[in-house]
Amino acid sequence: MYLPSYSPLSSSSSSPPKKFPSKVIVSVTTHGNLNLLTKDVAIERSKRLERVTFRSKTPNAKVIIVNAAPIGSLNYLRGEDATTCNTKLLEEFEKHVRSKNTNRIVKSINGIFKRFFLSRPSVDSSPSVSSTSTTHFVGDVVPYMQEYSRYANFDLFKTMLDELYTSQNIEITKENIRKRILNTENGALLSKRKLEELINKEYFTKLYVDWFEETFAVQVIHNDDSYIQKYYSTTVYEREQSHDEHDFNIRILNLPKNSLFTDMGIQPVDLFPHKVYASETERKRHSIYQTKLSDIIEFLNSHGVEKIIIFDFSCAVIMDKSTEINDQQKIIYIRKAEDKKRKRRSSSNKSHSLNSSKSTRKRKTVKKRVKK
Repeated sequence: MYLPSYSPLSSSSSSPPKKFPSKVIVSVTTHGNLNLLTKDVAIERSKRLERVTFRSKTPNAKVIIVNAAPIGSLNYLRGEDATTCNTKLLEEFEKHVRSKNTNRIVKSINGIFKRFFLSRPSVDSSPSVSSTSTTHFVGDVVPYMQEYSRYANFDLFKTMLDELYTSQNIEITKENIRKRILNTENGALLSKRKLEELINKEYFTKLYVDWFEETFAVQVIHNDDSYIQKYYSTTVYEREQSHDEHDFNIRILNLPKNSLFTDMGIQPVDLFPHKVYASETERKRHSIYQTKLSDIIEFLNSHGVEKIIIFDFSCAVIMDKSTEINDQQKIIYIRKAEDKKRKRRSSSNKSHSLNSSKSTRKRKTVKKRVKK
């Protein structure tokens, strides 16, 4: 899908203010993209992704973001999968809110594995930043979500690629994908744009299979921490055709019939306002809802939400001046740069925490000596 440049939208003032719980679980099933900073030559050369800093409006606020797609990759989630995942997420989240008994949640998750799959995945997806009950909840649910995604899509895509390329010892490059499509019955009839869309989809399918183990990265964000900005969009046509509140939506799962498109007063924008469309359907295909991650976090935090858990099932394609980057080497370079940055921040936070701990122990020791 064509992803337009993001432009801030005016919120609707007609909708009354809504009361939100202090803890929310959000599910994102729209299209998603990340932007490269291109403000000057140095930043352009370093290919840094756009970031934003969390400025909390409430004390002790925390944001936990679970990303389904690694940087530079697509995510494949069917409507029925979104419903299943969201239903299970809400069920486990409500157990967490009612009871801090992590063992009970783990047993429930294990039960799901036994019913749905033959074995539990070997992927270690649990977050290491914190050991709170919330992050335990996220760590326990993430492997289930990942294995469900594998069950729904991974094997299907791997089989397809094996039949078309791997079994014939054909390297899966964009040029070879182009040759294969053009050799099909309708390949020569495709428009240039449609051909490129099909090539990119098949190419990203390969990256999805190659990079599957890197999905569902967990970020724990506190006040003054930075995080990668992400942009979300979906068309009016997609939302109408899905016939499912869980698909092409941004939902607070622990609020009934909730959509943040409605709560935030986001109105669809016509990409080509002066164009005369051949049909109403065509117009709806080019009319989009759009928002960004920082807007969602700031909106919820400004309404008193202290703990925001976001399960992001959208794609994470990288845009450079409105052009989609799909060169594998460039994507790997950008991802490695971000990973180094994340490790430095993690190391810095541990060092700061250790120093704070030592300082606290020293003050306590001094107080004890004075008392003696």
